[in-house]
Amino acid sequence: MRAAYLTRIDYGYLKNELFTKAPAARVLFEVAERCLPGGTVTCAPEQLKKETASHWPDVPFDQICDAGVKCTDRLAPTYFSRKRLTKVTTQVRDAAGQFSPVDSWTLKHQFPATGDGLSPALWLASIQQTGHVGGTLSLPPITFVGVQLPNRVDATEGRAPLVKWRVQAINNESGGELRVNYAPAECAAGALPAADKNTKRCFPQRWAPANEAEVTDWFHKYVVAQTIEVDRVAGSPNVVTSYEYLDGAAWRYADNILVKPEHRTWSDFRATAARS
Repeated sequence: MRAAYLTRIDYGYLKNELFTKAPAARVLFEVAERCLPGGTVTCAPEQLKKETASHWPDVPFDQICDAGVKCTDRLAPTYFSRKRLTKVTTQVRDAAGQFSPVDSWTLKHQFPATGDGLSPALWLASIQQTGHVGGTLSLPPITFVGVQLPNRVDATEGRAPLVKWRVQAINNESGGELRVNYAPAECAAGALPAADKNTKRCFPQRWAPANEAEVTDWFHKYVVAQTIEVDRVAGSPNVVTSYEYLDGAAWRYADNILVKPEHRTWSDFRATAARS
């Protein structure tokens, strides 16, 4: 069901006690709309309509079919959520039967621009942990730095390169940094490999661009080439881990039973990596 999302997990039931008594511990999940407030739009759920849909940039408003309305132009199932996770809280039950918070994690999100003219996607900007036992104390937030990389092997056909954000660095709560370096794109339009003998980091995939019929396009595969652990507190030497992908990429012919055989491609990634 598109409207369903997780709100709570209960732990610690004894045998034959399920739903007859309060659990010993639980985890609560808080959510909000995937929305950018602005002007008169406060991101209240009932404000999503055709005129305000741009404030929900990664929610496919055109696929929503209201109850009681005949949506004759929407013939295929779609799966998406209007919600984003904003907070996770762990609780335990005390001797009085009341639930007390132990730890919580607050998630903050952004909608950074893609740079290719398409709608932005939700980006996790930070996670902050707070302890609640014996008082309340919050650690510095863990923050995520992104890098823009094009998904599609772009040519001159006039389609967007489908730029997406990927994690480039993680700044942790203790002052450390983890940097992620990706191997560069390996494929270019006009010099694509044979799909069934492909050892490069790109693959064919069938899809339907906006206002076009279905086409088979090529897409980049980005792999991690190196990670660097940086100590910004004590100044310890960097820990550098490099990855080498032996014999190039390996692609398996997709066998997804939900896709018609004539629409399947060599798009399942297989590779062996060596770490140093």
